[in-house]
Amino acid sequence: MRDDRRTAGRFLFWAMAFALLGACGCRDSAGIPEGEPLSDVLLRYTPTLGETLRYKISLRLDKKIYMDGLWRSEGTERGEATFSMTTVEQTPAGHRTKFDARWGDSTFSQETKDEMNDKIEAARSIDVIVSDRYVWDKAGTHNLCFPDEPVSPGATWEGSVEFQFGDLLTAEPPTLPTSYRLIKAVKNESGRFAVIECSPTTDKVEVPLQVGQLGLKCDATGAVTAVRADGDAQGKIDVGDVLVAVNGHPAATAKDWHTLSQRFIQMPSDVGKSVVLTIRRDGQEQDVEVEKTAATLGTMEITLSKATRTVVFDVDKGVIISDQASPVYSVTYRFLDEFPFADNYMGTASFGNRAGTQLGPRVYHNRHKMTLLQ
Repeated sequence: MRDDRRTAGRFLFWAMAFALLGACGCRDSAGIPEGEPLSDVLLRYTPTLGETLRYKISLRLDKKIYMDGLWRSEGTERGEATFSMTTVEQTPAGHRTKFDARWGDSTFSQETKDEMNDKIEAARSIDVIVSDRYVWDKAGTHNLCFPDEPVSPGATWEGSVEFQFGDLLTAEPPTLPTSYRLIKAVKNESGRFAVIECSPTTDKVEVPLQVGQLGLKCDATGAVTAVRADGDAQGKIDVGDVLVAVNGHPAATAKDWHTLSQRFIQMPSDVGKSVVLTIRRDGQEQDVEVEKTAATLGTMEITLSKATRTVVFDVDKGVIISDQASPVYSVTYRFLDEFPFADNYMGTASFGNRAGTQLGPRVYHNRHKMTLLQ
């Protein structure tokens, strides 16, 4: 399974496109405000209408895997980006918000950057409603679930977040029960500030291991050799058609197919959407839209550690000042004894001959810090 670059890219996408990674973090005194202790605060997200909040994000991903009795490093990747969220409208449900992001320095590959630019562009078209309790109506990996009443340092409350990380290959990410604690509230010359810790109340997650599918196989020439009988491609693409492009990107070699299938097909997060395949039939090229489905290949057993996230919140301005995280995920992949129909383009199928086997554990250490730019 070749996923080192995709991992970094997916992590970057969730960090930038949705601002915060949920239920994960570290205790770090850097950036924790000092001042006169406050007895209680009412926590509410209250951004100024029309205001754009800009954040700097720094990311680092270290990954290693246990194979053949040895731990093997799968490398380290780093990146920086600026992320912005603009409140465009106040609605009864909350604040309608738009997003944008820009790359900074990084060691990510051009393949990863291309994939992330796709996701960033898609995120720009998404309207997200953020309530005054900081609960998001889409991709709630970052909910703070503020309580209804003022709280004092030491107070706790409960909520939930959607669990996401770079290689979470499953069509429906799980929701984790989460505990929140106000660890500090102070007042100084700059205003009032709260420090909040967010921790999942479980350290084990098991989800289906799924990959996106179009229901096609092709040989080393790009000619289709099999079409899944119950897939959307049936009746649209025939055995013998030659696949020449994916979403407008030429696919002439195995390397092309490896890159483009990972970029547009294999991730199951957008199952139900269509991929545009350009095919050559009887010497003529034509575009065909094929809807993605998900194929289940096994399970992912995930253990979370260092899973506490720390957020600094400006109580007066009603916005997040900083968010930092350093989660560690240990993932074991257990494959079915027999795979269902699985896409394979020019022999580039990522899961190859893994049926009936176990892979891992693979350990991800994701470090993330987001800071409001003044």
